Amino acid sequence: MPEFKVPGILRVKKFVAGLAIFIAIVLTGMLGPYIYPADPTKMVDRRYLPPLEKYPLGTDALGRDALAQLIYGIRGSLLVGATASGIALALAIFLGTIAAVFGGLIDKAIMTISEIFIILPAILLMMLLAAYLPE
Repeated sequence: MPEFKVPGILRVKKFVAGLAIFIAIVLTGMLGPYIYPADPTKMVDRRYLPPLEKYPLGTDALGRDALAQLIYGIRGSLLVGATASGIALALAIFLGTIAAVFGGLIDKAIMTISEIFIILPAILLMMLLAAYLPE
């Protein structure tokens, strides 16, 4: 009988645990509305209910189902993250191709601009934008 070898990265327990949590979150976001089809905006008569059979995570200050809100929020967060990653990937491929094709001064300019974005912390960039953009 052939011996099955586990790939090196799957031997790291923290990686496997993180991967399992990530997969659980993604599956909850994708399949959650089918598994738990509750309206996250529907209000019940009582607020701040503790976890019950009907409301596994209880209700919030407005009487909405906390689990339905959590599942709905996961879907939104996954959509925003996937969209941002897709845009960043497309932009990186485009700029990398431009830098590779033209080279020279254009390559150096693109690299300098990308290094500036890597160096500047996001909070500093947000503060600069908030200071100079009109309200």
